[in-house]
Amino acid sequence: MLNLNRFNLLTLITLLNVGSTTFAQESTLLETIPMQGGMIHVEFEYHASHQGLHVHIPDVIPMAFPLAESHPDHSFVETDPWFNELDPSEGGMAFNRQFGFVMNPNSDLLPLGQSIRIRAVEKTAGLKAYFYRMMGDQSWNELFVPEQAESDLVWDLAMFHPAFVMPAIPGEYSAQLEALVVDDTTGEPVEGIDPLTFTLPLQVPGEPTEIPTLSIGQRWVLSWPMDGGSYMVEYADSPDATEWTHLHVTPVDWNGEKIVILEATESQRFFRLSRMMSME
Repeated sequence: MLNLNRFNLLTLITLLNVGSTTFAQESTLLETIPMQGGMIHVEFEYHASHQGLHVHIPDVIPMAFPLAESHPDHSFVETDPWFNELDPSEGGMAFNRQFGFVMNPNSDLLPLGQSIRIRAVEKTAGLKAYFYRMMGDQSWNELFVPEQAESDLVWDLAMFHPAFVMPAIPGEYSAQLEALVVDDTTGEPVEGIDPLTFTLPLQVPGEPTEIPTLSIGQRWVLSWPMDGGSYMVEYADSPDATEWTHLHVTPVDWNGEKIVILEATESQRFFRLSRMMSME
């Protein structure tokens, strides 16, 4: 029988606690970003006979995990550019690198002086994509931001795996992308080759942790064509009013129109557009 007096017992408990704390703080440093699974090839194919671009996407949805879930007791190097978003001690976001762009072996060669440019059409809120390079000069540059040409991928046709990053919140995410064949000199799409739109789905597994509250309210929506000139909105209590008040709300551009959304009031109100005069 092990005989421990009070002093020895306290000493043993202290040593066990110290050892446990030391073990919990230790983690394996990762110098690369795990793919989170096997490669999933997105295969592009060009047909010279009819100047057509096609894509083949496997019928599978890759799962994105935060590092703390996929690689417990691991962390990234603090000086790496993806540390702030992906490390469990910082952003702890979910990520996946399984999708890889490749050219199909049966594809014809693109004409000399032409490349494939891939850009974003639409993405799920919170979903980001990055150009990731781990060797040499590390790269962690955001890709596929809608309407930001500098975030387009000018693909050199070598295998490429973008890193997709999203909040560690269970749910479905997707990136709708568009591939175009462009002229290397001008950067413009090659005439006669239709753009190719495709969607890459991803998922953070698990059940949603909370159900959002749906809010339904009454709104007034004012709209007018964007190409009709510069106007400001004015209002009055009567259509025959001699004095109209300028509505101090900045309209937003949407689907070819100027839009103003106002809280509805119980009182009657009339609106009109007044042309803005330029100051020279």
